Amino acid sequence: MKYYYPHSLPRYRRYARHLKTVRFPNDVIFQDHIRQGDLEQVGRFIRARKVTLDTIYPSGMAAIHEAVLAGNLDCVKLLIKYGADINQKDDEGWTPLHVACSDGHADIARYLISLGAQCDATNNEGEKPSDLIDPDYKDLVELFKAAHSLPRTPVSMATPPRALPRRSVSMEILSRGYAEQGLSRPTRPQCARAARPRRSLPPGPGISE
Repeated sequence: MKYYYPHSLPRYRRYARHLKTVRFPNDVIFQDHIRQGDLEQVGRFIRARKVTLDTIYPSGMAAIHEAVLAGNLDCVKLLIKYGADINQKDDEGWTPLHVACSDGHADIARYLISLGAQCDATNNEGEKPSDLIDPDYKDLVELFKAAHSLPRTPVSMATPPRALPRRSVSMEILSRGYAEQGLSRPTRPQCARAARPRRSLPPGPGISE
């Protein structure tokens, strides 16, 4: 057993004074709060403006990607409430929806889609969120089937309605009205419109009417 004598204690006190406290950057602490699901601290950091939500961390992801990866829907909602971009891409081009589909978080994917997340966004490898769904994730498979069940016609391919000339429409309505009354359509002289007075140019200088 080793004994420490009183005269040696001051030396250790002097050594302890030179020890420095390790301080982590706000971004690192903020990421840890997200991973731990500490919503109170996450909100406090955002309100105090200690972090910005669009920052890409050394992990290659932004705050919302971290929350989706952790599978914490409440944290995702909180970040979006404070302005996180639901379509933000990380350093590999993944959106939060990519992460949700890859990791099987159907509840988060459903929430992001309900807010208008882009289902056809591609990452750096050209993959869409639906390309990353494991077939075993039945909820996600059904979710994307429902999301793509409605046919979408591109605006450029839509056929515009045939536009009739204004005169043709007026004559068609007029003929229909006579037919409903059991009357024959009058000939042109009988239904002549009141002629508008023809506008004439004012006489020029030196010209008498």
